[in-house]
Amino acid sequence: MLNQSQKIDGIIEMIASWITSISFQNSIGRYNINTDSEDFCIPLLNLLYDLDLKNQNNSKFNFPGIDVADDIKSKIAFQITSRLDSAKIIKTVRLFSEHKLRNTYSSGVKVVVLNSKGKVKFGIKSLQLLKQFQFDPENDIIYPETLIREIKNLYVTDQERFKKIDLLLTRELSGIATSFGYKNDLPDDDTRVIKRRRQFVGLIPQHKDEFQGRDVELKSIRNLLCESKSAVIINGLPGIGKSALAKMFIRINRDNYDKIIWIDIRKNENEDNLIKREEAFFTAFHHLEVHLKIDFSCVKNSREKFELIINELNNYEGENLLVIDNIGKEFSTIIEIMPGPPNWHILGTSQLPINGLDNYLLFDLDQSASIALFQKWYKNHQDELELLDLFKEIGRHPLMIELVAKTLLTVKPVVTVRDFIDRLKTKKLNDPSLQKSIFTSHIKGESQLYHHLMITFDLTEVTYEDAIILRKWAYLLPDSYQIDELAESMNDAVSTNQNFNSQLNSLLGKAWLNYEDGTFTMHPLLQKIIFYKLSPTLSDAVSIIKYITEKLSELKYEVTSKYLPKAEFLISNLVGEEKITTSVGYLFYSMASAYEWMVQNEQALEAYKEALRIYKEITIEYDNEPTFRRIVAQILLNLGCLYKNMDAFADSETCFKEAIVISTELTKLAPSVYAEQLARIYNRYADLFANKEDYKTSKSYFKKAIKTIGLLNQDAVDVVEFKLNTMNSLAIVYLKERNFTKADEIAWEVTIGYLGLAVKDRGFLVHVAMVMNNHGSIFMDANLLEEAESYFFKSINYLRNVTTNKPEDYDIKMAQIVINLAKLHDKMGKIDYSNKSYKYALELFMEHLDDASALWKVCFELAIKLARRLINDQTLVTAFLAQASMFTMYCPEMDLKGECFLEIEEILALAGIDSETFYKIPISKIFKSDEIDEDK
Repeated sequence: MLNQSQKIDGIIEMIASWITSISFQNSIGRYNINTDSEDFCIPLLNLLYDLDLKNQNNSKFNFPGIDVADDIKSKIAFQITSRLDSAKIIKTVRLFSEHKLRNTYSSGVKVVVLNSKGKVKFGIKSLQLLKQFQFDPENDIIYPETLIREIKNLYVTDQERFKKIDLLLTRELSGIATSFGYKNDLPDDDTRVIKRRRQFVGLIPQHKDEFQGRDVELKSIRNLLCESKSAVIINGLPGIGKSALAKMFIRINRDNYDKIIWIDIRKNENEDNLIKREEAFFTAFHHLEVHLKIDFSCVKNSREKFELIINELNNYEGENLLVIDNIGKEFSTIIEIMPGPPNWHILGTSQLPINGLDNYLLFDLDQSASIALFQKWYKNHQDELELLDLFKEIGRHPLMIELVAKTLLTVKPVVTVRDFIDRLKTKKLNDPSLQKSIFTSHIKGESQLYHHLMITFDLTEVTYEDAIILRKWAYLLPDSYQIDELAESMNDAVSTNQNFNSQLNSLLGKAWLNYEDGTFTMHPLLQKIIFYKLSPTLSDAVSIIKYITEKLSELKYEVTSKYLPKAEFLISNLVGEEKITTSVGYLFYSMASAYEWMVQNEQALEAYKEALRIYKEITIEYDNEPTFRRIVAQILLNLGCLYKNMDAFADSETCFKEAIVISTELTKLAPSVYAEQLARIYNRYADLFANKEDYKTSKSYFKKAIKTIGLLNQDAVDVVEFKLNTMNSLAIVYLKERNFTKADEIAWEVTIGYLGLAVKDRGFLVHVAMVMNNHGSIFMDANLLEEAESYFFKSINYLRNVTTNKPEDYDIKMAQIVINLAKLHDKMGKIDYSNKSYKYALELFMEHLDDASALWKVCFELAIKLARRLINDQTLVTAFLAQASMFTMYCPEMDLKGECFLEIEEILALAGIDSETFYKIPISKIFKSDEIDEDK
């Protein structure tokens, strides 16, 4: 038997891999694992805490606030979640209370958090609220480390229950722990020896049962990896089994590596643009953020994120394996920064060899493996000689063998293997021109494969409904798709039909689709066959274009990075005039906006230009229809702003000028309709000149914008607000010119305007406050300190009029203004006042720590700043450092490198406070600062 340490290590590995798999699958939009994990938690918690839990979702849909409960034995309920979400826990506890569930579950409710990235963070208000509901986060939230600690205790206190839990984990999680999901892959007895304590970073896809042969290849790849100084690339025809071989290599070599990572590059094979291919490569690594605990919150650039990940991987010791599926020529430009020997072996798959690397060409299966694979699907066919005749015609290509076997098994009327061989020997497709196209578009090996696949397609019974789905699927990036996503993106009569699921299952039975881990996939090779045989057109792609466009408009990193490659793939399969449509033009526009949001400016530029080209052609086609001209002007405006951000001022100016010409002509036609766009163009054009420090021209265009706004309905609140914002921008230009008198004059006009709006909506006082704050900052920079102080105090007072009851929306704005005031008082030598301001800002931020995790770092920095400023007062230093220590405790990812801890230690030493004594002090002292008013 394994000793205690080895047993516990095995359990930690299984639980850690389980939690990691949940995070990863959720990050790529797969949520089935959450339901499975909820079910798995029932026997685990029952054994661990001696309970009799039942799944409440089975007895009452969306049972209020709880997932599983024991209403007989221990009278306790549990909510199970994978999110570090304080709001969800507060909602759970509130629902539990509101529905009076404590009458049934007298032991209360606990929350199991299946997430390893830290602990749930609560603000002071939230903790007080939870206390009212008799919920203690310290004792009533169960984290993965809690489970491990309880299991370790059982090893000492109850060996029988420990063995049952170990057996349960091994049976249910062994597939996840080894990151394969194999069944019956471990020895039956419990005396197995674990050669290495492995860590699988990311989710290793399952290996399919139909894998056959390849023993020689597997040994050769292992030898090559041991000898290679860079990377080993498995290459060969599409569908030859490159990915399957890589998965099998992991399976049989998993004990040879300390850590294993699988990366699947989902890219458009038709894409020749190296930048976009590199982008797909970088993005494929981003999910490792979850497992490597890297903070990407301040990084949008995909290459920077990739480099952060690679730097982390380079720190790994031991012998590790990185497998990258579906790489391309872009890898030759990236290999130099990849981790390498002796700590890392890199195994890749690619259709073509990659120069400068160790390429391993994969050929067809051997004879026995080919027969075994065919009989795996067509079990009743035992005539091996006839199969050898078949293989002489189709070769021993794995995908071809599987497709033929499944087709012959399902086709009606029945076609025998001999009939199929005879048809192949005629060497003819139903369409001679198609046959010619195949042999002129592909190299010899590929053309034969396509030829055979299309003859197989001719035998397949493709129904009308099948054809609709297949034609749409041709435009989907090769990836895995859940049924809900497919139904939503294929939004037509078929997808809304209740039989959509059965239609997918029909294609599954005919070998056109695969189903794995709750998702459907189609081999890219088969998608190309669809284009040859079913000739899909733009009309088939319209619903998918609409779906992707809507997704891109969300501007969330995980969504945008997922759907941009899908958009690129779809567009690459549209031909000629198909692109000159409003739906495709708008897709390009959405792609450009998404790329710009992700700071991928070159790609954004390309997409905007394509959208502009399309809409200009549409405009000409529709005789300069104003609606389309307006869109052209909008794209030019966005292009001008993008060029400005890229410091390409000449190109920016060209775009703005063209946009102004178009928008001016439209405004003459209908001022009330088009004047707003013209004013916005003037605004951005003015910003351009302000950036170039040409303040005179900048002011002239801001004034033109204000004049143009005058053509709009002056009674409309949004128009008045637009005008006031523009006037505020003009005032800032005057301030930059150091014309403080004129700036002050306009600022007060803006203030009076907002005060007028505030008569009906006091929320506009926030705008007044922020105008005052901005001007205070500029006066401070100009060393006009008294004027700056006056503006900051006015800003605080205006904001206080909105925040009498401290609405959460405004506390953070107040804190930002108070920090500016503190900086000003430092300049003025009013140190006591600035200390009070910093302390007040800290309190305001602390009120909302459960609302925005970024505030933990801000609070830490403020607490450290106050401790340094008050270094001679040990009581205050101790209190502020205690708060700083609390922030790092509740937000551990903030101090992954230990820098925060070292800073606290440094200040303790400077203040002469004993470190050991400090860490024994309970964190209980909370400051209440004095109100800040103009007198102070």
